Amino acid sequence: MIIPYGHERTVGRVPYLTFALIGVCTLMQVYATWFAPDLESLVAPLRGARSIEELEVLARGIEDQANLVPKLRFGYQPGSGLHPNLIASAFVHDGWFHLVGNMLFLWLTGSALEDRLGRIRFLILYLVGAATASYLFAALYDGPPTVLIGASGAVSAAMGAFLIYFANTRVLLWYWLVMQTGTFRMAAYLVLPLWLGEQLLYAYLQQDQPGISNVAYTAHVGGFLFGFAIAGIARMFGSSLPADGTSVAPTAAAAPVGSKLDVQYQRCLDAADAKDLPALRTQASHAIIDLGRAGDHQRIFELYQAISRKVVQMPLTDAAFLIAATAAQQLDDQRTYVDILQTALREHPGSRLAPELEQRLATVTRR
Repeated sequence: MIIPYGHERTVGRVPYLTFALIGVCTLMQVYATWFAPDLESLVAPLRGARSIEELEVLARGIEDQANLVPKLRFGYQPGSGLHPNLIASAFVHDGWFHLVGNMLFLWLTGSALEDRLGRIRFLILYLVGAATASYLFAALYDGPPTVLIGASGAVSAAMGAFLIYFANTRVLLWYWLVMQTGTFRMAAYLVLPLWLGEQLLYAYLQQDQPGISNVAYTAHVGGFLFGFAIAGIARMFGSSLPADGTSVAPTAAAAPVGSKLDVQYQRCLDAADAKDLPALRTQASHAIIDLGRAGDHQRIFELYQAISRKVVQMPLTDAAFLIAATAAQQLDDQRTYVDILQTALREHPGSRLAPELEQRLATVTRR
């Protein structure tokens, strides 16, 4: 058994939306567990019906109570078409284990995506991903009547988008093998495709043996592919336009995990965590400049944010500030872009790069 429990990406804002989504799902489960009518006691009288007419009478008698059961009220039934429950079903779960598993993956992907995309765009991705995953499951499902619930389709969409935006981010994994446990790290570009392959395998087996599991694997696959495709398209058409609208030259691919840059990057993160200002003065600028040569805007951005949260005075050269600003610009984070420019001018007022920094800041201000 392997369970992810974290990743190495730092976030620059409190993920209020992710907290809210987790909170709504949790409150729904609290209600379903302790306050909603018991589903088994509701349907028990139906089993004693001796005719269709009697069954219909009994069913009408419990209809009001049944609507108080979240699974029945908000679950999506295949064949319902474009129904509001395509989205509402993502907030209902079949027990606490189901909830905790989905919320763990939501926390890991949602906090990073909310920081990267902003709350509105992440919410749209999440809700449309939920609807798309449920609709795809319904389109492919040909089994007995069922009700689809759970956030896994929406979370799978977030996982697909995570692979696009944070492919090089290392995921922290805990494993349990026979009597041995431990942890290890693996890049998202390896972990997530392996997970997708597992879901495809189970979806295939489920088609061949319909009763093998009650997990909607096709919804997982559909959600993941939706998130991957939408994020890929958004990045394809949006990443070449920085925050100030000017065009930029294409950059080299990000450095692979495990390279010398990874060592530099990790040392600087460790120094930031320890608030080791002397180490940051000697290492951080070199790391940012080298990452800039590799075109790794994401890790430049993450490193700058990690340092800025830990120390008051940024220990960077004017050139490193300029590269960090370019990274924020490439990632369409205008707020951080402006903050870096202002900090650079404050720390290096007489720098030879000051005119360029001032020109960039003036361009943003005019907009």
